[in-house]
Amino acid sequence: MYTILGKGFGLYGYLPAIIMNNYNLVLPKQYKLNVQKRKDINIYINRIKWTESIGEAINLSNNVILAIPPKEQFKFLHKNETNIANKTIFLEKPIAASPKESLILLKLMEVKKIRFYVNYSFIYLDWFKKLYSKINYLKPDAIVKITWKFKAHFLKTNIMNWKSNFELGGGILRFYGIHLIAVLTALNYENSKIIKFKNDSKFIVYKFINANKAAIEIAINIDSKTDKFAINIFDSNTKNNVTLIDTKDPFDSPKNMKLITLDRRIETLRTYLIEKNNSIQSLMFNKKVVKLWSEIESD
Repeated sequence: MYTILGKGFGLYGYLPAIIMNNYNLVLPKQYKLNVQKRKDINIYINRIKWTESIGEAINLSNNVILAIPPKEQFKFLHKNETNIANKTIFLEKPIAASPKESLILLKLMEVKKIRFYVNYSFIYLDWFKKLYSKINYLKPDAIVKITWKFKAHFLKTNIMNWKSNFELGGGILRFYGIHLIAVLTALNYENSKIIKFKNDSKFIVYKFINANKAAIEIAINIDSKTDKFAINIFDSNTKNNVTLIDTKDPFDSPKNMKLITLDRRIETLRTYLIEKNNSIQSLMFNKKVVKLWSEIESD
């Protein structure tokens, strides 16, 4: 049995992913109106078991999904460490607002032996699996260039919330860049020399150099007029170019075309919930993600 904390992405993202995976879902009645109002998910309302409170929903579940802001996630886990000790917890990224708070949280999970996974979505996508299988066969003088350009929602709408606030775990690196920090960690680039070519609130370009491996250059622009996600692999003179992916969105997939009315990330969430305990996700992996995140911010 699953339950969800969070009325936003928790409902329009995780709710259909859970139901489509044929898992059982229990939610507190206070979420019912939110589900009824959304045309994309109200078709699932009769598949949900409703309880009187969030506490009751948690007690009935063995899987708890947290789809709440980092500061709230941090507080919830500390406040409910006893109630969730025997449950599997699914966290959103970043797991806390800063690397320092994230390390505190990981220590808590380790000491209390709480089983958890983090929704670093990119490591569950097909293009990542291709890159993962290819990276160790590249020559050390090769360069992998990852380009991600789009207009962030808070810039489109001029609505500022925690996702736009660096101190709350938002912003270009903590909210968006953390995806690619997880990718770098999964590719074993956590002990890299970090070169920063550009570093501001809307556009960053970093290069990661690791001994005996291809260099990886990452460029993220969250204030772009065009959408683009591309991974190109160049040889030493940058003339020969192999394109691993070139699309508008990292979540683009033929599977998404079947889910026109739902969020494009649903299929990734379904995979994440099924493949959660893969060879990458572990306590050590999550410690390495936070370590690299901290090093990028401190350089």
